[in-house]
Amino acid sequence: MSRPQVIPALISIRGIAAWWVVLYHFRQYLPARSPEWLLALTAHGYLAVDLFFILSGFVLALNYAESFRGGLAGATSFYRLRFARIYPLHFVMLMLFLLNPLAIALFSTNGDTSAYGWGYFVLSLFLVQNWGFSSELAWNDPAWSISTEVFAYLLFPFAAMLVGRVIVTVRAALLVMVALLIVLAIGAQAAGGSLGDDIPGFGLTRCCLQFLIGMLVWRLRDRIGFTTPRVSRAAILLAASLILAYALVPIGDALVMPAAFALLVFGLADPLARPGIWLNVSWLEKLGLISYSTYLSHVFIKIWVKFALVRPGIPEWVPLLVYLLVVALASIVLYRMVEVPGRRWLRSPAVSAASRSAGRSTNERLVS
Repeated sequence: MSRPQVIPALISIRGIAAWWVVLYHFRQYLPARSPEWLLALTAHGYLAVDLFFILSGFVLALNYAESFRGGLAGATSFYRLRFARIYPLHFVMLMLFLLNPLAIALFSTNGDTSAYGWGYFVLSLFLVQNWGFSSELAWNDPAWSISTEVFAYLLFPFAAMLVGRVIVTVRAALLVMVALLIVLAIGAQAAGGSLGDDIPGFGLTRCCLQFLIGMLVWRLRDRIGFTTPRVSRAAILLAASLILAYALVPIGDALVMPAAFALLVFGLADPLARPGIWLNVSWLEKLGLISYSTYLSHVFIKIWVKFALVRPGIPEWVPLLVYLLVVALASIVLYRMVEVPGRRWLRSPAVSAASRSAGRSTNERLVS
């Protein structure tokens, strides 16, 4: 496999998805006169997480899959690299969340801190809170998906070796992908009918299946290539058609959206695809680069904005505006002061080991 390449469109789409989640978690505080299309769009922001899972599987396969085709020699280095990528910011945000039960205990009239259980805190500290050990979401809610991705990271070297040795043809990749999509739809139906239902029980399965789908998208890209832009354009057009069908027809999200996201990632992976080129703008790419900070910080900010500004006498647009501005500012600050320095500090002894074992360089901007 050739050296990993930067695909700005995929970085940009990650930033857009992160802000979709930001609006989703603030949807109940949108101004009453908000357009219907905006309310509908924000109500489905939970689906951005499914795009994250597929994108993560694709990007990691793009960067590392060939390293494990011959065996698992580089697995330890891979795990260290992923830990350095996700843990520093997660730890800092979890520590910031300690302010919430403290504030409730000191200033609330009832002093009820039951929503901040210490058992869940310990699970979150080790990023295993959504591995079936709890029946709830607590503390920094969005971190549930980071917990499930950690599980997917543990499986990745084995999955990469399997894909590299067994799923080597386009036909095999398509058949396995269709099978995974069917299993995902059945699982969503059993969980309550939607991808967003029963996150504590279904979230881990939801992540792992779509992570594997993302890896298969990479395999298809690796085998088909982009000798003509018609392939990527057709994939993006079909993705758009599925998304439009979901918006207009009462159909389960699991039946269409994972397939749509897989097609979208495949199409945008073509650096010459016109829809992808439209996303190749610097400010969108910057949104993507800081999207992890956006994702992990926004619920903490929401809680405090709600506490301070959602009350009679304050115009409805004020909390929304403050929320969006503070999330944007916090994303930049956390990315520059926590995410990047923490990543570099933890990776410094691991990068050389990974290079020796994998025989290749990694692209820090692309790895999700």
